[in-house]
Amino acid sequence: MILPPESYVDNHKIPKLVEYVEELMKHDVSDFWVDIGEKNVGTSINWKSIIVNPYDIDAYYTFNQGLEDIAKHIMDHAKIMKGVERFAINVLFKASLIPIHVDDDTRPEYDNTGRCYNILIPLYDHGYSIVDYKLIKNKARVPLVFDGQLPHGGMNDTLETRITIFLNVNKEAFNVAPE
Repeated sequence: MILPPESYVDNHKIPKLVEYVEELMKHDVSDFWVDIGEKNVGTSINWKSIIVNPYDIDAYYTFNQGLEDIAKHIMDHAKIMKGVERFAINVLFKASLIPIHVDDDTRPEYDNTGRCYNILIPLYDHGYSIVDYKLIKNKARVPLVFDGQLPHGGMNDTLETRITIFLNVNKEAFNVAPE
């Protein structure tokens, strides 16, 4: 189930977050990203992620003081957004795919008992999001809200870089009944 963006109680704070991230991404941030393919399948798939505000810092995502130094204002803004538990910036290079997956490998697809919804905000129109095996054309700055146990991924069929903000937000921060 895809939820309307306005179902998130702090949806009105997303434009400022987008503005901050757009400014950050004008700089070389390659020192701050994790290569998701190398971490998961042993080879790069041109999908990088900057874990700005993880709720579970471990060896997989090491904390980077340099990122905090240049992005503290972004982290502070995310902290005032109700229910945000994890905040990442995903970078998908030209002609690349984010494989279909679910967020919690210990639960089956469509198990909606998790505590969070995903909010994905494309910075640009580049590429597609895939949710529940359906292609959804990215629209700049338009949030896409869905349960992370719906099979999802991404596709960049352009020659530009696809950049999205990815938030895990506690379901209590939505004005809809959990599924």
